[in-house]
Amino acid sequence: MSTTPTDNQPKPQIHNENFEKERSFFEDNENVITNQVASLQKELAEEITLSKKLDSTQVSEEKINKVKEFLSKKEKIETLYKQIRELDSRLKELILENKVKAGKISELDSEYSILVNSQEALDLTLTVRNIRDSLKNLDDFLVKEGVKGPASIN
Repeated sequence: MSTTPTDNQPKPQIHNENFEKERSFFEDNENVITNQVASLQKELAEEITLSKKLDSTQVSEEKINKVKEFLSKKEKIETLYKQIRELDSRLKELILENKVKAGKISELDSEYSILVNSQEALDLTLTVRNIRDSLKNLDDFLVKEGVKGPASIN
């Protein structure tokens, strides 16, 4: 196969038999050649993009300062976490105690007691609990997989 001469290369001598051979090759492979050129152009564009990205990802002084600033907040972050853990524990404990107290008061009403203890109410309660657990598990999964952010803190 003959190559196109560049400015620095002498033109090769082409004979009639070579011309027909190369013309036939080109006609038979024009689509393949075009596809290869397009593929190489795409690869060049991807490499240019990668080169620019690599040039712009150098660690800057600003990035270093942001990390140092974040690390300087360690004590505050740990204090907030400790407070949240204490609030979590105390709130859950108190809410459960209040539910027990409210349940005892409500049990004084015989109709309420009969309804709450019916099989229908128990089945429905279990179904609602399953809905709540399923939603929480799905939400936790979505957060874990990065599909959505954590639920807002109220």
